[in-house]
Amino acid sequence: MIMRVDFLAATIFLTVFLAGCTPANKVSQNDANDRLEELVSAETPKVPSLVENPALSAPESHSSTVMQPEEIVREYLGLLQNDRAAEAEKHLSKVAALNFRQAGMTLQSPGSEAAKYEILKPKFATNLQRIAMVDCKITDTVDGSPQSSDISWIMKRDENYWRITGMAMSVDDGGKRRLLSFENLDDIHFIKQNIFAPDTSSVVETSGESSPKQ
Repeated sequence: MIMRVDFLAATIFLTVFLAGCTPANKVSQNDANDRLEELVSAETPKVPSLVENPALSAPESHSSTVMQPEEIVREYLGLLQNDRAAEAEKHLSKVAALNFRQAGMTLQSPGSEAAKYEILKPKFATNLQRIAMVDCKITDTVDGSPQSSDISWIMKRDENYWRITGMAMSVDDGGKRRLLSFENLDDIHFIKQNIFAPDTSSVVETSGESSPKQ
């Protein structure tokens, strides 16, 4: 059954991100940058010629135009679907990436290798177009039967680059949608316990690769 997306999730994320309700356990952007660099440095072999970790560098643009939110989501899902979670991590905000790493979670593709994604045009929170929601319809085959589901990716414009900061999805059989911020530790713990499969590999990424799919 395809779960229809309405503007309820948009209203929720507007309230969370724009009404000044910053979670108390959210670290600052500068702190996240410093701590994430420390984690990456500890995990990265000491190679004299290494200048930076490619998994954390913004993708090079082949034109002067900024990648649009739907393009970021398309590339993010494609990388996860091809077991390239380390590269997909660059599309997360630094706070989100740090939270996933500290929780010992790896990025997971929301579907199998054969899943099809229909990525819709973004909805912007305000006319400033700094916060957006990108709806994604997923069609997959589970135990031989076709299955459809929806995920809405919450995004924030960081300087000239869009980054994923959370998602809105159904978390129970009743189809009730919940906003899950990757920048909120309570939501990260909920994702780890209820959505992501346990990760038995070394701590590297987010939304999971070697673990079973969502």
